Amino acid sequence: MSLTPSSLFHSLVPLALAGLTLAGCGGSDPIGGLKVPFVLGASQECTSIGVEQVKITATLVDDDDGAGMTFDETGPCGAGEVTLDNLPVGTYSIVAEGLDPNGLTILDNLGPGGKVQAEVLEAQTNTSESVTLRPAPAVLRLRWSLAVDGFQAMCQDVSVAKFTVEAYKGDGLNLLTSHTFGCEDPADSEGQYRTLPDLERALSGDEVALIHIIPKDANNTALGDASQVCLTEPPGYGQLIEITVECDNDVCAAYESAVGPGDSCA
Repeated sequence: MSLTPSSLFHSLVPLALAGLTLAGCGGSDPIGGLKVPFVLGASQECTSIGVEQVKITATLVDDDDGAGMTFDETGPCGAGEVTLDNLPVGTYSIVAEGLDPNGLTILDNLGPGGKVQAEVLEAQTNTSESVTLRPAPAVLRLRWSLAVDGFQAMCQDVSVAKFTVEAYKGDGLNLLTSHTFGCEDPADSEGQYRTLPDLERALSGDEVALIHIIPKDANNTALGDASQVCLTEPPGYGQLIEITVECDNDVCAAYESAVGPGDSCA
């Protein structure tokens, strides 16, 4: 049977209307807003701490389809709050970061008791529990170079198999944290550095002053003398400490990368 233009038009109209009906029923996902108030410790002033802006990151945690989605917004520290708009409805975990003028995180809420969750409700701007920001730990990174008689060598060519790193307060007695790196540990940062794990956030940037480095063989026996790096002063909250270790014939010397070789503890 052939279709005339008129009959073809009348057969397509119901299909088009059905399509419009289905599209209209779908709609967009419900959204809302979230206002996140914050304080610095015991309500300290932004300027006295050196925090210029606060970045709030909200991560969706309770949606099978959208879990893990993150949204962030940054605002001036002095405002005392940051608002995120157009968030899908759901439950969010909140991370707050206090940024210095260089954009470095020096305060956050990632320590014990700092976690906050908040609900985003449809067509509303809900206010979360206030987030308390406290000092972020310093970050210590170590890199090493190996040589035999002045010529570059690999780990398998030398006796050094490990580097035990200990971070102390200025008195050299109170240990903040320690970790042993394996010689073959892969670099995780630019410049061939390895980052010292600090899950307990013990590397206090306003207290660390001395880095003690012990080269060891595969049996965990110390090789030669330990190296010490004395920082000019504690670097501060969230700051980066980069240490270079140079070993030749299993004799090692360490120094702060930004300062260069030399006895910083003399």
